[in-house]
Amino acid sequence: MKYSYRLLAAALILCFALSSMLSGTSASSKSASSAQSPSVERRIQKQHDLLNEQWEYVLSTNPEFASILGDKRWNDKISDASLEAIQKDLTKTRDGTVNLTSLTDSANKRR
Repeated sequence: MKYSYRLLAAALILCFALSSMLSGTSASSKSASSAQSPSVERRIQKQHDLLNEQWEYVLSTNPEFASILGDKRWNDKISDASLEAIQKDLTKTRDGTVNLTSLTDSANKRR
């Protein structure tokens, strides 16, 4: 059960990261991003930083999943299924969600 939540979280984070990367590579996005204000660019960079941080956390706490994806940095570790690790994982995931939500909310308030 724990692994299904982690994999779901990892999949969602990957979707967000990929959508951000893909939207940033289109020709129309490049021209639009050059016209964006510095505050928008800072928010986009902060969003990318938050997603990258969360993705690295998912990979480091799920070394088997990282290995499946081809990331061999954590091959010397195995996942920790202790209660303490699960609680830490929930807290970290909640904090990441709160940070991303607050970033999105602040952007929506400025519109």
